[in-house]
Amino acid sequence: PCEGNDFEGWVQPFLERLREVLRAVGLNANVDFVDSTRAITDFHRETLDHPGSFIFLFGTPSLRQKHQAAEGRVVCEEINKIRGKFRDHKHMVKAVSLFPAVKDFFRLFPDSFEYYTVIDTWESGQFYLNLKKMIATADQIPPDHALYNSRWAEFLASLTPHDTPTPP
Repeated sequence: PCEGNDFEGWVQPFLERLREVLRAVGLNANVDFVDSTRAITDFHRETLDHPGSFIFLFGTPSLRQKHQAAEGRVVCEEINKIRGKFRDHKHMVKAVSLFPAVKDFFRLFPDSFEYYTVIDTWESGQFYLNLKKMIATADQIPPDHALYNSRWAEFLASLTPHDTPTPP
């Protein structure tokens, strides 16, 4: 998180655990701040540029701030790649608000990105259920997939109050 955004402290651990759950059921899940530590071109080729990859962009105030300040070429480059993929393959990109209580998405996503997509947001009580459904739909996981459902149940059981989206 950017300075002053301490309320985002739960985001990275949450995404890392979500990545592990998805990998445990056989999905090729990558998270930029973990998996792009190797050469950024490899990450782009394997994740952002790969025609079959589905991209979830999770919006946070820090994402917007880093993009606006051009703080790190990587954030701007990734957003531009995601926008390009969205223009070419709209069904392969989903933008998700990690802060359901924030209805002003201009606080979570870069300005230029919002003009090209629909932001998925849900009431906080339905956040994890809807995220599970969205991932299953994107990756064509049937509703009765035992391994996916059991890993998701374990994931939910592991969440703490600190893993709950709270408004900035």
